[in-house]
Amino acid sequence: MESFYDWGDAELNRLRAKSQDNPQLVKLGYFIATLNALDEAGERLLRGEMDLASQMSKLPPNQQPAFFDENIRPIQELQDSISGREIELAREAKRDGMHLPGFMERNLGDSK
Repeated sequence: MESFYDWGDAELNRLRAKSQDNPQLVKLGYFIATLNALDEAGERLLRGEMDLASQMSKLPPNQQPAFFDENIRPIQELQDSISGREIELAREAKRDGMHLPGFMERNLGDSK
C-alpha cells in the first residue's frame, strides 16, 4: 500500500503544480492528499493493532483483558480520531461546495 500512497502523492503534487490557476482543482488536490494521508495513518494503526492482537492471543486468558486495555484500546481510540477527522474533512469539503462521490456523502450522515 505504501507504493500506492507514494504514487498518489506524487501524482497529486504534479497535478497541483499544473493547476495552480484553478482554485477548485487545488482544493480537490488538498482534500484528496489529506484524506489519503489519514487513510495511510489508519492503515498503519490497523497493522499495529493486528500485530498486538496476535501477541494477545498467545497470552493466558486472564492476562488478555489487561493487555487489550493497555495496548489495543489506545490504538482503537486513535483510529476513531482519524475516522472522525476524515468525516469532518469531507463535511468541510461539502460545505465548501465540493462534489463528493455518492458513497462518501451517504457515509457522512447528518451534515453537522
